[in-house]
Amino acid sequence: MFKKNTTILLTISVFFLLAACGPSQADLDATATKVMADEFARQTAEAPTATPLPTDAPNPTDTPVPTDTPEPTPTESPMPTITNTPPPTDTPEATTPPEPSLGEMVFFDEDFVDPTVEFKLGVTVVNACFEYWNMTPDLRVSGYVYHNGSEFGNISGFYDLDGNDNVCFSISSTKGGAVQKLDAGQYKVKMYIENGLATEGEFKIIRL
Repeated sequence: MFKKNTTILLTISVFFLLAACGPSQADLDATATKVMADEFARQTAEAPTATPLPTDAPNPTDTPVPTDTPEPTPTESPMPTITNTPPPTDTPEATTPPEPSLGEMVFFDEDFVDPTVEFKLGVTVVNACFEYWNMTPDLRVSGYVYHNGSEFGNISGFYDLDGNDNVCFSISSTKGGAVQKLDAGQYKVKMYIENGLATEGEFKIIRL
């Protein structure tokens, strides 16, 4: 737009310039024609030329069609081999020898009538009995008797207990070789195998 107006002004300026100098009309026409031709040639030279696209260039408007990807050929997986493993043999349980032990202590009067834990004042002998299991003669069995918390006497002499059976011993008090009546109160008996407590029991003598 601005280039076209510049050309017209330039032509008009040349025309008045030539008219002022006094050349002929033919010269003016020829000069104006040449100026316009030169200006056209200049504008033509400055105009950008379109660069043709290469023949092998892809059309930007065309969307390429995706090619099909070939599916992988499945391969056969080898089947696992099964081996017969023999079952483990039964491990025999360790046999532990039974522990030597003493059973619950039971008390009788001198007649061994009925077991009891209460005796009348005046009784002279109380028999204590218990069962034993898995004993051997080399095991030392001993015991202690307590009256109202104080030591009354000790029990020894059990060196021949063997296997499974039962045994009794007597609790009494002697003075000058004569058997005395047992004092009233609470009595406790504890029996040991070697140094381990194996059984215990209690009885009492009461005043009526």
